[in-house]
Amino acid sequence: MDKDTSQRILIIEDHPLVGGFLKDCLELEGYKVVGPISEESAAIEYLHDHVVSAALLDFYLNHSTTLSIVEKIQENNIPFAFMSGEDLGGLLPASLHKVPQLRKPFSSSELSSCLQGLLYRDTEYALGHKQ
Repeated sequence: MDKDTSQRILIIEDHPLVGGFLKDCLELEGYKVVGPISEESAAIEYLHDHVVSAALLDFYLNHSTTLSIVEKIQENNIPFAFMSGEDLGGLLPASLHKVPQLRKPFSSSELSSCLQGLLYRDTEYALGHKQ
């Protein structure tokens, strides 16, 4: 699967080390990275005014969930994945159960595979079910 590295990837993450890791990994692969954005209101405002190709969201942002950001992402038809240190199955509404999840800690290769699946709108690939 070839990558289109002109894609803009939005990172929503409140931990500076994790955000830096994500940004570095994606920039090394040639992607244009927006963020990391660490505030809910800033993320929603950015999405109101800009177009992105995909988004990676920390499920918990400053002690609350990013579900309000997800609403804006879905309005804009942006593919996205959650990132979390825990299994989110019981925390997500049924409508979000098939959203890809990157379980922290994850590797740069897991990040790359998930992102490629998002960009190609291939949920199974993003979930890691295809080789």
